[in-house]
Parts: sequence; structure tokens; C-alpha cells
Amino acid sequence: MARIDFWHTEMPFIGTRKMIVQLATDGITVGRKLVRALMAEMGIHALYPKKNLSKRNFKESIVPYLLRNKLVFLPN
Repeated sequence: MARIDFWHTEMPFIGTRKMIVQLATDGITVGRKLVRALMAEMGIHALYPKKNLSKRNFKESIVPYLLRNKLVFLPN
């Protein structure tokens, strides 16, 4: 659990699959289900972009374009 915590603080974006690869480089061979259970017990999870990130913020008001369909006379 200490190595999982170490690797999670170094790279918080890796999940269970890459965590077992990092633990294997340290000489610890564990399965994915055990790593998943230990990460759940410690209350840590991988950080990743969540869905609907490109939705518009509707709290901001829509500003109309006021110069549309207006005739502008320029002096000669």
C-alpha cells in the first residue's frame, strides 16, 4: 500500500492497469483486482477528464451582436 501511495502521488492519473506495471518495476507482482481493492480501501482513484467538458456555461448571458443588419454610412 505504501508503494501504491507513492506512485499515486507521483502520477495521479494512472489507474490500476498501469499501477501494476509500476509495481512490477519495483519488484512487486500483484494482480489488478488486488490493486483495485487496495486503491479503493485507501480512497484513491485515477484523475482523468470527465465527460461534458465542452458544454457551454449557461450562467453567462448571451450578448447579441448589435451591428447586424445596420447600414453604416462612411464620410467621403
